Amino acid sequence: MSGEAAFSIVGGNVEQLEKVSLEEIGFRERQDLQRWIESYPEIVGPDLLVVTTELDRWQYGVERVRNRLDVLFLDSVGSLVVAELKRGEAPDTVDLQALKYAAYCSQLTVEDVVADHARYHGTDEATARDTVFEHAPSLRLSGMGPVKIRLVAESFKPSVTSTALWLRDYDLDIGCIEITARRLGDGTAVITSRRFLPLPIAEDYLVKRRRREKAEEEREASGRRQNVVTELLAAGAVEPVTELGLKLEAFNQAQREAIERGIADDADVGVAEWTGLSWSKAVRCRKDGETYSSTGLVLRILELHGHSTSR
Repeated sequence: MSGEAAFSIVGGNVEQLEKVSLEEIGFRERQDLQRWIESYPEIVGPDLLVVTTELDRWQYGVERVRNRLDVLFLDSVGSLVVAELKRGEAPDTVDLQALKYAAYCSQLTVEDVVADHARYHGTDEATARDTVFEHAPSLRLSGMGPVKIRLVAESFKPSVTSTALWLRDYDLDIGCIEITARRLGDGTAVITSRRFLPLPIAEDYLVKRRRREKAEEEREASGRRQNVVTELLAAGAVEPVTELGLKLEAFNQAQREAIERGIADDADVGVAEWTGLSWSKAVRCRKDGETYSSTGLVLRILELHGHSTSR
């Protein structure tokens, strides 16, 4: 990027290093850049395990899709990381290309990952399974996490970075890694990499901002639900003692599993009755006979099943 410079110190003399392209130093995309990143996954991110490269076995019904991703990693929390590599400037279409690969990879199961790892590394599946589970222990109990994307190139157009930032606002973990080559005085070269997007110094801020926005969205949604209850009470639209059931799909996976276990032990956990009394006493829990607001009952159920309700 403009404004960046690098220097070498030789015999007490400081010399600026000339910036050159990977092409100028003979660095090829697949044979060199890809091999380098396979050998040093930390270029793309911490705690990454190479699953496979040049994966192109995608099946949609009877249709065989021959698109080929560059490198597929597994991180330590159980998410696949699609790395798309470009020697030179990343083209405008690189984000769409990576999104397509991410969509393909979102269909892979733990067993698919084990099989691809075994095939690529030339081991049996038992050995591959041990390696995969040791790297991402959570996979023993749960499925794959959300797919992440890393774009690796010498430079990025604003059209690419603005799209990546927009996608991050929708909770897609996508980042850009910039590769830079500089020629030394003896004619050899050094290659460096840095995370270009999101900048490490800004990532914590962006995560906290998104968390705050999500909390505000949840509060607004809660307010809308409360208004609906008020309207139902005013209209007398629901008869008292009408039985109400929990909508389990509204909870996240961990909450849903805990509540389902509670219902399996006692079906009354998931049942309430409409009282028609007031907003704050709109429903009566069949389990304890107490009255709650609709939101209050949900929070109480979560609390009883080990999930904090603090904001």
